[in-house]
Amino acid sequence: MDYSKRVYYEAIFKSYCHEKKMNEFQDFFSSIMETRYPGDFIRVRPWGKNGDRKNDGFLTSKGALFQVYAPKNLESKKAAKKIVEDFEGTKDFKGAKDHWSRDMKQWVFVHNGFDGLGPEGTAQILDIQQRYPRIDIQTWGPAILQKELFGLEEEDIAHLLRIPILTSNDMMQVGYKDVQIIIDAIAQKIPDTQSEIIPVPEDKIELNGLSPEVENHLNLGVQRSQRVGEFFRNSTNPELGDKIAEAFNQEYVRLKSENLSPDKIYWKLFIFAGGGTRGPDIRHEASVLAVLAYFFERCDIFESSKNQ
Repeated sequence: MDYSKRVYYEAIFKSYCHEKKMNEFQDFFSSIMETRYPGDFIRVRPWGKNGDRKNDGFLTSKGALFQVYAPKNLESKKAAKKIVEDFEGTKDFKGAKDHWSRDMKQWVFVHNGFDGLGPEGTAQILDIQQRYPRIDIQTWGPAILQKELFGLEEEDIAHLLRIPILTSNDMMQVGYKDVQIIIDAIAQKIPDTQSEIIPVPEDKIELNGLSPEVENHLNLGVQRSQRVGEFFRNSTNPELGDKIAEAFNQEYVRLKSENLSPDKIYWKLFIFAGGGTRGPDIRHEASVLAVLAYFFERCDIFESSKNQ
């Protein structure tokens, strides 16, 4: 997979992990595992009064049982309690070790915390590892799940992340209403100050060290960027275009201060233009690209002079 495309896919994956909680995250996890290990991974759903018997998925070849925990807010103490309940059970309910003792060789606690489990959760995992040495106890956070996802073919990754393949025809469907949705989302992030908008020179792609993949993506967006310009010219607020440009500029400056690569900055700006999340359909995706292409051409996101 091309590096710049991988950067984009990784950004989408992370946004999914932030957005999807509880059952949605579990379904996302199971879909990745079913695709990664066809015929091997078994998706388990609750059934009757016994639920799923503390089993959210089972990888037969390794005897690995997965328990998925993706609350709206991952707290260390609650995670620790969940680990005990799921593996060992409580006085009223059996845990995975009792329900699946014959088949389970590995127990994996899957969570959605980008910063890890926290001290209480980590201590509980270490304690279980020491007390049950015959079972391989593991934890999977988003980083490991991402590794599983990117072990797939690119078309499978795109399908799981619901990434649409934009065409010229998709771009030509973008209208004023589509642009309005994107502009309204960005308008909520408009900063208090404004800076001068500088025309973009023709060598801007090369000047900023952007990849051919990004160049092709922008060229697709340029096909409808004039519709964005028309939108601003017809707007009842003559300063709206400049204000949106400044919102982009502020986000670009922030991303650049993190010493990210030019391609990574571009794809993060693409996510920013979409309101911080993925759009619901390909029309939304095309509209986001048209807006980003317009401001890439016309305003000061990315360098427009070697002296900058």
